[in-house]
Amino acid sequence: MEAFRNEEIAGLLGDFYQAHANENREVMEQSLMKMQNLLYTGEADSTPFKDYFNSVFGGRTPYNTSLSVSDYPKESIIRELLQNTFGCYYSDPDIKVLFNFEQDGEVRLTYNEDGFTLEQILYYLSIGRSDGDKSREGRFGVGSKSVFMNVEWLKLRSNNFNFRIVNDAGILKIRELNLTAPVFKGTEYRRQRQMCIRDRYRDCFQGFRRRTG
Repeated sequence: MEAFRNEEIAGLLGDFYQAHANENREVMEQSLMKMQNLLYTGEADSTPFKDYFNSVFGGRTPYNTSLSVSDYPKESIIRELLQNTFGCYYSDPDIKVLFNFEQDGEVRLTYNEDGFTLEQILYYLSIGRSDGDKSREGRFGVGSKSVFMNVEWLKLRSNNFNFRIVNDAGILKIRELNLTAPVFKGTEYRRQRQMCIRDRYRDCFQGFRRRTG
C-alpha cells in the first residue's frame, strides 16, 4: 500500500507540473485537491513528496552550482531576503517584518503575511519553477532561490507547512518536510551561515535601513 501511495503522489505531482507547463488550470486544481485529500485524511504523509522533490529536482541546474557569496553581491542577498516579504498578501494592515541576527550565525526573517498554500509550497520546492505571477516574483523568483546556495541550511514554516533544505557541497537537498504541521501564523525563514557571512548580512541590512529611512 505504501509503495502504491508513493507512486500515486509522484503521478499527481507530475500531472500538476505538466498542467502548469501547459497552463491547464483545471488539471492543476484537480491534482491539488487529490493531494490535499490524501494528506488531510492521513492516507499519505509528507515522505513521498520529499522523495519526489529530491529525486526530480535535486540535481537541477542552474541552482545546484558552486555559487558562493563572493559570486553573489551581499547587497543582492539582502534585497532577495526582503523581496520575500514583498510578493505576499497581508490581511493585517499592520505589517510586521522582523530580522534577527543570532550569535550562532543564524539569520531569521519573520513577517505576518497570510502564509503559504500547498500550491505555493509546490512551486517553492520545485527548484527552477515559478507560479507565473509576476506580482509575486519576490517569493518565487530566481534570485530568491539562488540565496539557497549561500547558506548551509534553510528552514521555512508557514501555515501547515515546514521544511528544511541543506546545501550539500552545492547540491540542494530537502532533509525535512511536513505538509500537515501545526499552524504557524505568518511566515518564518531561518538561514544558517558562517559567522563572518552573518555579519556581512547584518552590516548590509543596517546600511539598507539607513538608505531607506
